[in-house]
Amino acid sequence: MTPFALFVPVAGILGSSLILGEAMHPIEAFGGTVIVLGLALNVFGGRLLRRLRVQ
Repeated sequence: MTPFALFVPVAGILGSSLILGEAMHPIEAFGGTVIVLGLALNVFGGRLLRRLRVQ
């Protein structure tokens, strides 16, 4: 649950962009992408490593 707390700012920026029409700067999109990729690695990284080792 705790790693997903890092997604709160990303959701806020996406929400303000989609709902309120705020402009999203490229650095914000890049930062959001880095956070989402880090979360994916944190959540699914162990499974991916095990799957790669088995093959």
